[in-house]
Amino acid sequence: AVKVGANVQKDQMVVVSATTETREIAREVVKEAYLAGAKKVHVNWSDDYVSNSTLTYQSVEVLQDIPSWLVAQYQDCVDQGCCIISVSSPMPGLNKDVDPNKAQKAGIAVQKAIGFFREFLMGNKSQWTIIAAPNVVWAKQVFPNLSDDEAVEALWKAILDASRITE
Repeated sequence: AVKVGANVQKDQMVVVSATTETREIAREVVKEAYLAGAKKVHVNWSDDYVSNSTLTYQSVEVLQDIPSWLVAQYQDCVDQGCCIISVSSPMPGLNKDVDPNKAQKAGIAVQKAIGFFREFLMGNKSQWTIIAAPNVVWAKQVFPNLSDDEAVEALWKAILDASRITE
């Protein structure tokens, strides 16, 4: 992910986006980014359960008020030509009780505020990659008849096979 997927360069700023569910992988990514020569590695942590509470309990108005410091953080990343490594570990069904209109309005507000960042990534102006990493919730939905540990191991195998890492 660091050397091939994102191609981290010497003295480059790296931003790792990770959830608390993927903290062990994120720690290894940070270490490897420094070993690859990164000048600085910043981790943007998130927690799906906290995000669920935010979507559930904050008003739409508050959700749509994107803080200037957050926009500035994304702008700084663009200005420095950051390399982005995202560690994805979805929690299927976690937000099933969240009002979809509320979630949509919150998402639109974020995209309007930091649309320039999406252009930075999707316009191939930055190196970026995504790592899929299993968690128990996701693994048990895919492999419900296995124990927690066996389900996570099976999902790891499926992800690595689908990514052609095992070839």
